Amino acid sequence: EEALRESESIFGSVFENTDIGMMVRSHDQKIRLFNPAICRILGYTPEAFDQLRLSDLAHPDDADKNFWHIQDSQARSAEYDKRFRHAAGHYVWCHVNASAVADDDGTIKYLIALIRDISELIASDTALRANEELFRSAFENSGVGVILRSLDGKARRVNQAFLNLIG
Repeated sequence: EEALRESESIFGSVFENTDIGMMVRSHDQKIRLFNPAICRILGYTPEAFDQLRLSDLAHPDDADKNFWHIQDSQARSAEYDKRFRHAAGHYVWCHVNASAVADDDGTIKYLIALIRDISELIASDTALRANEELFRSAFENSGVGVILRSLDGKARRVNQAFLNLIG
């Protein structure tokens, strides 16, 4: 019994103090259990979050990214990126790890989701892609001949203006 209390104490501490959002959802789509991190990630008070269903939080374009589909497949876990509505109205990109919890006869009772805010990663990736496109456009459309060389001096890429310059 002491080992059980210690285990429950450790789990409770992890659940309450992690930066990763955690929630448990039942078949009626009600969020049954959630931790403070998911409230911080999505900007809801615990009281407001307790009144929500996941469908209240989903971005319309991400409706098909729902961990409840796990119940209809052989897989008992899924991993994907999805947007959730923040209390302030904007959407937060999150990485979701979801797992099904079944009873002894295999019937899924709950789904557990671990949710990490990846908004900054998505924004950085978007900015990187925009900068790459800007560089590519400037390189290809420059009126000045440009040659890109590797550190060992080999030509890696040249633009059309350079080719026109050397004939």
